[in-house]
Amino acid sequence: MFIRLQMMIWETVKEKLEMQIDYWSKNNIQFPRLLAEIRATGSLDPQILADAMGLGSDDIDELFDRAQIEWEDIKQSVWEQTHGTES
Repeated sequence: MFIRLQMMIWETVKEKLEMQIDYWSKNNIQFPRLLAEIRATGSLDPQILADAMGLGSDDIDELFDRAQIEWEDIKQSVWEQTHGTES
């Protein structure tokens, strides 16, 4: 009986862990977070931002890269909507 209860508890915990959202991959969360930390620290230094956000400086570089890629996609989409798909 005890082992069965443990298994039920483990299955519940496992389901909750699997349902956790991967906030790191969500640009709509990370980009405003990055901007807020830039404003709060007054710095663009990756190490200062990393320290403020509890990340590594490589993570900050990744965020800037992701933002650049997303911005390029947005610009391309706007161009296509306003000028057609031929460039």
